[in-house]
Amino acid sequence: MATVIPPLDKPGFFDRLLRRRPRAADEPIVGPIRGELLGAERLAEQARAVARGQRLMPPERRRGMGPLLRRLHETDRVLEDAEEALSNAADREVDISPAGEWLLDNFYVVHEHIREIRA
Repeated sequence: MATVIPPLDKPGFFDRLLRRRPRAADEPIVGPIRGELLGAERLAEQARAVARGQRLMPPERRRGMGPLLRRLHETDRVLEDAEEALSNAADREVDISPAGEWLLDNFYVVHEHIREIRA
């Protein structure tokens, strides 16, 4: 007959919140950093390897736009509306702030990135 050991109770929210956390200076440095810094080329290779492992559903099983593409479409609409409003304000010589000027100057870049993501 197997005996089941009940799991330890997890500390509650307030227990975790009030628990003293060691300062970074108190913690010893343990071992080397095991991560790998990726340059642009190595990062691109890694991205291609991940992409090769992905499989698309057959067209007959797809159900329209997923949540990510739907959100991207909504964001694109908001940006287009903002660009139009800023452009109209700039034509009327209304101060549109440096951020508004940046968006007008770089809207084509942002829009191109959205097209690339969609593709």
